[in-house]
Amino acid sequence: MHGPDPYSFVNGQKQDDTPFGRLMQDFWCKDPKDMHYLELAAENRRLKEIEEGVKQMESVADRIFVKGVKKAVRKAAF
Repeated sequence: MHGPDPYSFVNGQKQDDTPFGRLMQDFWCKDPKDMHYLELAAENRRLKEIEEGVKQMESVADRIFVKGVKKAVRKAAF
């Protein structure tokens, strides 16, 4: 295989005072005003507080749900 491993994982519990640690803090943060990275906070705010963003997230959640239901139905069929 060439290139980076597509199945690499990071330790999201590492939330120290390094750039990576602050990023992990932001990923776990529920309130955009408490985030370190302004760009991430702005997108988080858009997806949670602005109607267009909320609708976009609902659409994504619906697609994930439907995909899961289809997978469960296929498994049950066997």
